[in-house]
Amino acid sequence: RWRSDSLQLLNSTNFSVAGTSEFTGNATFNGQANFNGDVTLGGTRPRLNFYDSDGNPDFAFINDSGMLQIFDQTNGANRVQINTDGHIDLLANVDISSGLDVTGDITGTGDLTLTSTDAGSEASPIIEFYRNSASPADADYLGQLKFTGEDDAGGKSLFAKITAKIDDASSGSEDGILEFTLRKNNSNNICARFTSTDLKLINGTGLEV
Repeated sequence: RWRSDSLQLLNSTNFSVAGTSEFTGNATFNGQANFNGDVTLGGTRPRLNFYDSDGNPDFAFINDSGMLQIFDQTNGANRVQINTDGHIDLLANVDISSGLDVTGDITGTGDLTLTSTDAGSEASPIIEFYRNSASPADADYLGQLKFTGEDDAGGKSLFAKITAKIDDASSGSEDGILEFTLRKNNSNNICARFTSTDLKLINGTGLEV
């Protein structure tokens, strides 16, 4: 066990700690440091800095008021922030080279663009709504697209939606339904229904050609 106000190891010097070491100032390692135990950073805003020599951005891990930040020191910007309530802010574009699996709701701001570079003839990109029910039954709702906006009083209103349903859940003879709903006199009105055999205009909806 030993204490130091400042420690610098230069010229690729190796440093190993098997016991307890306390630094009340800065510690700089320009080589390899091996710690056989816990490493604790204290202070009002502790940070762990990473520097390299090839001109790439240098980063820091910062604990700031209970938030953990990955900070791009070269460009002066936060890249990732883990907040005290557990949610994570990714403060730049995210490129995902493989699949993304999400459980729970997704809330986003801005546009959503799906791009496929497939040169084949099959449909792509694809949006799939999968209702993985343990007890599927006739008339079950499957998925829904809602189109909402604000009325002139500033209230959020649903103006239109497209809904898919199960008409017949029998294995080998499944039938589906697609319904179109529009806002009519401040009420949701199913105006059209596609079944496996018919297009039905209902609830006062006419056909104009």
